[in-house]
Amino acid sequence: MPSRENQGFFTKPKIIAGLAIKDFEGLLTEQQARELIDVHTQYLEALRNAGINFPKTQMHCEKTVQGYKIRIIQEAFQESELVKNIVESASREQALSVVAQVLKNAEKAINYNVKTNGTFGFHLSLGNFALRNSVLYFFDTFPPMISKRQTAQIIRKHSPWPKSKIARTALSPLAFLATSEYYNPAKMINGIVVSAARLRPELKKELVELAVITGVKVLPKKVERIRKRVVASVERKGYRKAVDFAKRFVRRAK
Repeated sequence: MPSRENQGFFTKPKIIAGLAIKDFEGLLTEQQARELIDVHTQYLEALRNAGINFPKTQMHCEKTVQGYKIRIIQEAFQESELVKNIVESASREQALSVVAQVLKNAEKAINYNVKTNGTFGFHLSLGNFALRNSVLYFFDTFPPMISKRQTAQIIRKHSPWPKSKIARTALSPLAFLATSEYYNPAKMINGIVVSAARLRPELKKELVELAVITGVKVLPKKVERIRKRVVASVERKGYRKAVDFAKRFVRRAK
């Protein structure tokens, strides 16, 4: 069965008859649940309009005695189809080719935001992608990233940890920090390259080159800044270590 790390930080999916059933923490009123479903639908539409593939995905609300809970039902992937696993075990050429495909999705997201003057967010981690029949799919659609502040609020509300309201409030600044890379084009590029470099440190040089190539296409005036950020990140220098620590804390909280 695919692990929580491989198919979602918020929930450990149950794989039944080829479907991933994802139940999320956090109780809502019926109105809040309906609003969240609407936002998720908007996010899927934004992904579709940006040209980013995702598996068949539906969000439902389940009524309980205490309130409403959110459930996502989604087409599941095999472990061998998860991009993280592919990059980790593939040849140099194949690994770099797959990372280049993921970076192509970053281009699509960035260009879509420019075209629509939107606030569309995109979490570029290898753990959010699968490759089936040579087609790349983005499958981690929760939280729906329509705006940075809303995303941070959803993270606080639906994270399986911590349980107490006080701890969730304390988590708020870190949740907001973690979401910044989902909306910042340069950080999007940096995020996927760092994700790949941790799996294949021997490919750091080639991965930095891929980041620069992507930067030239979408952020030509910031290419040097992107290159410096990526180099610092893959080498885990200075402040990047502190940022990585904060992100790991937030991801554990998820």
